[in-house]
Amino acid sequence: MKKILLIIVTTSFAFFGATSKKDRRDQTDPCTIYGSIYFETKKGYADYVIYVEESEAFADLIVFKEENKLMADDTGLWYITDKRDFADYTVYIDKSDDNVDFTVYYTDLLAYAGCK
Repeated sequence: MKKILLIIVTTSFAFFGATSKKDRRDQTDPCTIYGSIYFETKKGYADYVIYVEESEAFADLIVFKEENKLMADDTGLWYITDKRDFADYTVYIDKSDDNVDFTVYYTDLLAYAGCK
């Protein structure tokens, strides 16, 4: 009985520990990040670290801030929420573009939102 329990516990740790936050960041495709977004105040708690570009030309993702959560259903459409528990993703805005997961540029035009 003890051997079976040990195998189950060991397998569970291997399964749940398979993808760490760093592994997800290495596989980051900014084009897949849309929906409700919470801006984290601590870098270590965020799913992704981003840098806000001043120019559209250098950004990985062009973001349009949606007013309605239901409309944030495609690439580059973000609904900003103030409740972490209801967010699809949490991001931290870094002041430097060194070692960030991706860069964004905010647009006022819905048609420009998306990836390059």
